[in-house]
Amino acid sequence: MPFGVGSATAIATLGVALWNPGDTGVPLCPSKFILGIDCPFCGATRATAALARGDLGRALDHNALWVGLVPLVVIAFVVWTATTMTGRPFPRVSLPRWLWVGAGVMLVAFGVSRNWDLNGFTQWLASDAAGI
Repeated sequence: MPFGVGSATAIATLGVALWNPGDTGVPLCPSKFILGIDCPFCGATRATAALARGDLGRALDHNALWVGLVPLVVIAFVVWTATTMTGRPFPRVSLPRWLWVGAGVMLVAFGVSRNWDLNGFTQWLASDAAGI
């Protein structure tokens, strides 16, 4: 199962890197299209495309939160693959409630701050801050 998911993800990432969703100018996120605001994950597709092309700066410009989460997703995938290959169960991770609450607060704060310009201080968090 992990090999199928990994293959599909690799193909999709390659497709996004070749397609370059930033070139179309069409917002892919419903909140950006309908409300004109960035959700916490707006720009994640363009950030993935930039990461696939090795452009970390552009990826951070599109969505710094997603760029920070990518290593965690990769680690979870590697653990899933290793446990599947060895026949062991996926390790159960029990995180404290304060960590879940903190992650939720961080997600909301990131979503709000990327739409609220504090004299240019948070403007760089917007999904299209540099217009690229």
